[in-house]
Amino acid sequence: MAERSMRWTPSWGLLPLRVAVGLVFVVHGGQKLFVWGLNGTTANMTHMGIPLPGLAAIVVALVELGGGLAFLAGYLARPAGILLACDMAVAILKVKLGGGFFAPRGFEFEMVLLAGALTVALLGPGGFSLAEARRTRAEEARSAEARGAGEAEAEAEAEAEAYAEPVGDANADAGGAPGS
Repeated sequence: MAERSMRWTPSWGLLPLRVAVGLVFVVHGGQKLFVWGLNGTTANMTHMGIPLPGLAAIVVALVELGGGLAFLAGYLARPAGILLACDMAVAILKVKLGGGFFAPRGFEFEMVLLAGALTVALLGPGGFSLAEARRTRAEEARSAEARGAGEAEAEAEAEAEAYAEPVGDANADAGGAPGS
């Protein structure tokens, strides 16, 4: 009984992780776009020594906002997870690594976000997600289509049997005596 009641756990267990990580990225991406603006974000990237800071500001802001929304919705979460993990890897290597492990200067927070992003990238979004709803709908449509095809095939067979001539001895039909 316990094994049966725990079947949903792996799939639905990703929901809190996906929502928490997605929310953090949405807020940080939104901050880069709407609070600091792209000019402020570009200035921060320049100060941190990020190459092509203007382009990096746009890419990072969109990856964080879009990837966070993808996590929250559970749609395209795997590719978003890869992009978000790359975002955090760069943040750790270029900005946080020299500050040690502990926040606020260290990389512990970014490491947790990287791990969450990689988990969703590897396992998918889990049970409560648009991807799962879409997959379930497609399976139901295929199943209904298969049932419909099976019913149509059975009807065609029944119709063919109803109109089929009885199968008898060919000699009897030709006027010959049976067995001759």
